[in-house]
Amino acid sequence: FLDPTLMYSSAVFESRNQTLDAASIHKLDLICQKLELKPFDHVVEIGSGWGGFAIYAAKHYGCQVTTVTISHAQYDEAIARVKQAGLEHRVTVRMQDYRDIQGQFDKLVSIEMIEAVGHQYLSTYFEQCRKLLKPNGLALIQAITIDDVRYEKALKTVDYIKRYIF
Repeated sequence: FLDPTLMYSSAVFESRNQTLDAASIHKLDLICQKLELKPFDHVVEIGSGWGGFAIYAAKHYGCQVTTVTISHAQYDEAIARVKQAGLEHRVTVRMQDYRDIQGQFDKLVSIEMIEAVGHQYLSTYFEQCRKLLKPNGLALIQAITIDDVRYEKALKTVDYIKRYIF
């Protein structure tokens, strides 16, 4: 993996000399700051990955995090990492499709998961995000994007990323 948090999404570099590990942590902290996380917040995370964001947010901001995945491997690893961090009282990892999440949350985060949703399901994804947020709740969605002029072609072709990543 790329860094100790097991993040496999884009990092945010503050300088050319910053390490990938530091840039990944910086990205997590930026997300937490942009969400204005507070200890009383309950955050829902769509796409657990290996638990990196949930653990970071709970440990450094004291909030509650409910995170979901449909990957058995990610679920098992995230559960183990949450337990190892001693954060079972703050982080709940669920083996669950994001479309089946019930309830409302103060904050919502989704880090490079939207790419796996599929073009035809984007409206479903955004509608579910809307339903999950309390009034005045905040959401942060990190996504890989493509230039508009290449979008239509990208929908119709299978490139390396579609074949081996998503």
